[in-house]
Amino acid sequence: MIFDNRFEIHAPSFIKEEFLEHLNELVTKTDLSAEELKNIATQMVALNITINKEQEYLNEIEHAKKITPDPDDVMYIALALKLSCPIWSNDKKLKEQKTIQIYNTTELLNLTKNTIR
Repeated sequence: MIFDNRFEIHAPSFIKEEFLEHLNELVTKTDLSAEELKNIATQMVALNITINKEQEYLNEIEHAKKITPDPDDVMYIALALKLSCPIWSNDKKLKEQKTIQIYNTTELLNLTKNTIR
């Protein structure tokens, strides 16, 4: 879905590092090799991903801390609050909060099944 221009994808500036941190997990969940995934990580901006600096959503961090079930997800929630948008994540724990809509990959695919390109 990263390559699908129907999606406007935003991410915090540390996304590349986090992506590489989870590289082995991503290899097992995709049909891509570690090398292909590393190439994606280095080309994220060119791939339809807008990288947002922390300063852009700094004023939402305190609110995000209050509603986020996992402290590791505070920046994602803060960015979603700033942009008033849902989050694409397969993290079931994120769905525990009710402020930001969370879509997993299957749900996004189902939402776009009947969308005309």
